[in-house]
Amino acid sequence: MVDASAWIYHNLRAMSYVENVPWGVVFAATTWNLWKHRNELVFQGSTNQPSSILYQSILWARYYAEASCFTRILSNKMVRKSTAAQRWIRPPSGFICVNVDGIIRASSGQGLIGGIFRDDSGNWLLGFQQSLGIATAFTTELWAIWTGLYLAWENGFERVQLQSDCRTAVDMVMDRHASSSPTPLVRAIATWRERSWFTEVIWVPYDQNTTADKLAKSQDCSTRALTVLDQPPSFLFSCLTRDRIGAASPS
Repeated sequence: MVDASAWIYHNLRAMSYVENVPWGVVFAATTWNLWKHRNELVFQGSTNQPSSILYQSILWARYYAEASCFTRILSNKMVRKSTAAQRWIRPPSGFICVNVDGIIRASSGQGLIGGIFRDDSGNWLLGFQQSLGIATAFTTELWAIWTGLYLAWENGFERVQLQSDCRTAVDMVMDRHASSSPTPLVRAIATWRERSWFTEVIWVPYDQNTTADKLAKSQDCSTRALTVLDQPPSFLFSCLTRDRIGAASPS
């Protein structure tokens, strides 16, 4: 006989995905939804098709997963004081590296993105900043990736390694079913990546992405226009020099 508590725990901890949503979240949402509809049947006599219950459960799970992603993003960005300082990772030879980041300004809820383009020696090529208005943390991370790829294509870069410190966003973008993702921005990113060039999107710890984070945080919220920077701002000089001198080789 299967132990109910063990079965529930197993499902909540499962690492598989349903439509890019963790199965544990889908399982919890579906269980609650079944209980809710059971009560409606008993006390109100209302009935629902199983397909509509499943659809609503996945919808709830998706909203929860995207909202709770903010907590995971903050966790990904925490600097581990107990480990040695991380270093910017050079892209493979001949590649352009695009470090991107998306943040939420706590005082206003404004989403801000920033990105830095460098060659495989760490030399500045260009940068970008943009304010997105009110947004979720997860949306800003996806917008940062989308904008980085858009500018890479527009500038004719053919071999691109994009680095982001949001593991959830990277996993969704690199999923083999990204082109059919229920998240529109993930599908839009997949469309860019399907063009005639070579791109990869990789996760890096926050410590290796602090220069892009600093650029994103400096964005003025008064305008939502995309700002492309041909020259690095003076406040990034020391960060760029540190990255270039202390860069680690790709594994």
